[in-house]
Amino acid sequence: MQKSSIEYRWKWNRKNCTHPSNVAYIKSKFPYISGDHAKDVSCAIVIEHIDAWYSIAERNLSFALILEDDVTFVPFLKEKFNRFMSQAVKLNLIKV
Repeated sequence: MQKSSIEYRWKWNRKNCTHPSNVAYIKSKFPYISGDHAKDVSCAIVIEHIDAWYSIAERNLSFALILEDDVTFVPFLKEKFNRFMSQAVKLNLIKV
């Protein structure tokens, strides 16, 4: 992933993500968040996701797994994950 592919990193920051035009954009992408709480929560979500992508690009990683804070690890996760990834590659769902 090239840094240039995530130019939003420079657009979004804690100062301008609450600008009305940016709030409207965020609400259109995260329609499940509503009310006054939406502005702060969705801003944080956007910034955290963009920061994760930026960190991947900055480290020049060819592969990364981003998990949410409520992830649940199941028994034999490694085997299940490897099987899933193998099938995804075979079916051309992802490229490695």
